[in-house]
Amino acid sequence: AGRRGGAAELAAQLHPVLQPAAATFVDRIPVACRLRAEPCFIMVCPLLRNKIPACGSRLSATLKRRSAMHAHDIEKSLRSFVKLKNRSLRELTAVDVLDLATEHWLSTDVEGVRPERGDGLVAYFEVLNRGRGTLFEFGVNRIMTFARSDDDYIPWLPAVKVRMSVAFKANLVVFQLGPVACNFMCWNKKSAQDFKEEIMASAPFRLVAAWSPHSAGVASEECTAPWGDPNHPTRAMSWAIA
Repeated sequence: AGRRGGAAELAAQLHPVLQPAAATFVDRIPVACRLRAEPCFIMVCPLLRNKIPACGSRLSATLKRRSAMHAHDIEKSLRSFVKLKNRSLRELTAVDVLDLATEHWLSTDVEGVRPERGDGLVAYFEVLNRGRGTLFEFGVNRIMTFARSDDDYIPWLPAVKVRMSVAFKANLVVFQLGPVACNFMCWNKKSAQDFKEEIMASAPFRLVAAWSPHSAGVASEECTAPWGDPNHPTRAMSWAIA
């Protein structure tokens, strides 16, 4: 009894010192790398007066890794991402499209894409008619390109394009901009902030940022992408937009 009383007294003295030190140490470990205890049984420790895993516990390291998605699942994932952000497609603004499309790109990976320029964003401003009349459209397209299984060179590679766009009425101000097609590309996720800042500084974006949209949406389709320079000698960037 005397030994138990002495141990309890010692624990009471050490607890205020050891607990803050242990908490500081744990806080410095990334959450994804912390060990998770899976106890076989639980016992009450007389020193800490708390439940702790017994010495027979099994410890397993749980490392959260982001799994790559299939390209055809990106559209559904993007739609879910918009809802997760408490936004509605019908209410998206130009700022929303730029922010959401870029953030979703940064937070997801696609399996099987080319190692170079295999997964990137192409933003554009262009006057288009998608069956609802002539509109001024701002969009951010995610282009996912795949290498052929054989080694033969082909000028155009299979790709999937996921578009998030917002359209505005094409008024006189739009046509006074001159050639309104304006393309921005980003193939490196480390350059995402520069990509956004370049778009936000452009004249067309400053214009539509203050406008109420006519319509907005998300769509995907299979397409082809040039094997070499995305800015194709004859088709320019039209393959990534239309």
